[in-house]
Amino acid sequence: MNKITTVLFDFDGTLFHHNYDNDDHYWKFLKTLDIHGTPELKLQTEIWTHYYFANSPEIQEDKKNVKALSTSMFHLFNRRKIAQLDNFNEQTLDQLTEKVTHYLDHNLSGDSYLGEDVIETLTWLKPKYKTGLITNRAHPVNEHLDTLNISQFFDSAYAAGEVGFWKPSPKIFERALAELKITPQEALYVGDNHFADVAGARDANMTPILLDPKGTFEDPGCTVIHKISDLIPLLKNLD
Repeated sequence: MNKITTVLFDFDGTLFHHNYDNDDHYWKFLKTLDIHGTPELKLQTEIWTHYYFANSPEIQEDKKNVKALSTSMFHLFNRRKIAQLDNFNEQTLDQLTEKVTHYLDHNLSGDSYLGEDVIETLTWLKPKYKTGLITNRAHPVNEHLDTLNISQFFDSAYAAGEVGFWKPSPKIFERALAELKITPQEALYVGDNHFADVAGARDANMTPILLDPKGTFEDPGCTVIHKISDLIPLLKNLD
């Protein structure tokens, strides 16, 4: 491996987390509808969710249909997610989607938070490496970073919506590399989504690191960490 000078991160699901990403409410409510989540079904659904949010054809279609169908992305996502569970007919799928979306809308917390070891890790990284963000958000995250009081840790922050390229397209990674004036071989990219982060970084000739606390991906084909602070001993070993 070449000398690593730069560590780039995904944002949501990697450094920044949302309570509504917790599937406990989802499976608990489905159980009341006599839909039971076996370990295999839960794993299949979680992997599909990662696929969906990696700028999949399905999410692209849903973004176009939100206004046309007078509905929300959350509703369309839930419909596709429920469709992974069984071969429901259209009427049943619509009914289940309405019930699940209504329940989650009224029972999920909108609270969001930094991972507990993020500040520790960024503080250790900052004097030693260039650091940056590459996120599939539609809008810039700079003000959000200021609000979280972590903007000082990053040399660059790219949101897909502001540059017009979405992970896993290598072009958004290449933009960040060009701004930082580094080669792909100098950079690690850390993210929680195998389809967007690992595949995209690899296509851009960077070294991907998968954050996979649940062990969702059995054979991701890259280095895996279970928490962000695992980067510290990993980078010490590389040095």
